[in-house]
Amino acid sequence: MRWLAISALLGPLGRIFVLSLLATLYMAGVHAGILSETVAGDIAIAILPLLLVYWAYTDSQRTRYWPAYHYGLWLYAAWPVLLPHYLVHTRGLRAWRLLLPLYLALMAPVVGGAIGDSFSPGVERQIWLE
Repeated sequence: MRWLAISALLGPLGRIFVLSLLATLYMAGVHAGILSETVAGDIAIAILPLLLVYWAYTDSQRTRYWPAYHYGLWLYAAWPVLLPHYLVHTRGLRAWRLLLPLYLALMAPVVGGAIGDSFSPGVERQIWLE
């Protein structure tokens, strides 16, 4: 029950940032060889764009802008292109204040994996063998 109360306080946008932090730590741990790869971690990474679609849908209730019936699917598949479109259309020039943190949150697991790779055992050996 306590988890439900915390989840209600975060809201859709807060959930993106919390899951991004967890996915980043997971990817860094897996690529560094500290953690073993699990399906739950992979699902957490796949859910990030889905949470973005959920946030955009709940935000569209306030802004009354949803371009097409299948916009959620397109946003999930091509979020790097459609996220700026949605934010600029609904917020104008103020969109950049929200766009940059969202890009960082959605790309953080990839960066965490790259950092984890640099700390994995045998990196020097792998570089010299290639």
